[in-house]
Amino acid sequence: MNRIAPISFARRLPIRAESFHSILAERSSADFGIAEEVLMRFAKTRRTERVAAEWRLRLDDEAKKLFGDGAARIVRQAVDGKLDGRPPLIYCRDERTFLAALGVLQWIAQTL
Repeated sequence: MNRIAPISFARRLPIRAESFHSILAERSSADFGIAEEVLMRFAKTRRTERVAAEWRLRLDDEAKKLFGDGAARIVRQAVDGKLDGRPPLIYCRDERTFLAALGVLQWIAQTL
């Protein structure tokens, strides 16, 4: 009979529990970092979408001034060779793209 085994097992149990808890703590820390990064990306995406929506609303208002009732149709149609082949409303996402899309709309207004 080996009486040392239970004593040895009893001595190892706290060490294993400590290492288990340290592994859990490290993993929790890593998981927290991943969750934080995901939330930051989500917030950045939402902020970008909100800014783009504001610029698109401004472009839509400018188009209504230029074209009246036909603005909705014109803003949503792709212009050949302009704005990477995308409709002005889709292309517009910040101040730079707003100015480019507005320039195209003004060009369309002059040609009509």
